[in-house]
Amino acid sequence: MLGFLADKLFGKEGSQRRNHVLVNLNARLLPLDRSDLYEIPLDDFMEANGLGMVDMDEPAGSKMDEKGEVLNCHFSLRLTEVSDQVLEKITRYLEGCGAPRGSFLVLSDDRKIPFGVNEGLAIYIDASGSSDGDAWQGEIEKLRNELTQLLESDGQVQSSRELPNETALYLYGPSLDGMTTRVSPFLESAPLSNTARLEKIA
Repeated sequence: MLGFLADKLFGKEGSQRRNHVLVNLNARLLPLDRSDLYEIPLDDFMEANGLGMVDMDEPAGSKMDEKGEVLNCHFSLRLTEVSDQVLEKITRYLEGCGAPRGSFLVLSDDRKIPFGVNEGLAIYIDASGSSDGDAWQGEIEKLRNELTQLLESDGQVQSSRELPNETALYLYGPSLDGMTTRVSPFLESAPLSNTARLEKIA
């Protein structure tokens, strides 16, 4: 998949497009969350510092499994120059936005530049008994807000996803253990989430 994207990004016009870079985030984000958390802030940062721009003309997207769950996501950059200094500024900024471990940049010569500092925790909530979609969404949004308050500086809920018979919430923070310690007592005590399962995702 990444090979296809790189060919599309750098392919026939590769000699003229050496300043294009593919950002692959090891984050399970919906398009709106990816844009709000990473693309828009990074574009503002790049423009303010003369580094280039997020390339909205190139495709952004997500890799999904057979259940429709996002596994990672990507978008493209157009840099003023490709240098170690510029790449370091970009990766450090993305890490400041919350980029998880296992993320990387793909350069036009297929080199990969790894980055990311956060770990990831997925919370899967059983939705098999929910019949009222609007009411369920309201409960999930309330849970998401409560988890955000509980996490404080230990992490953030970056996205969520409706899956067959369950809803997933995706948390990213400096420590998997720290996030688990913060949220587990609350999840076990809340009727909506007392049967939730937790899974490391980054």
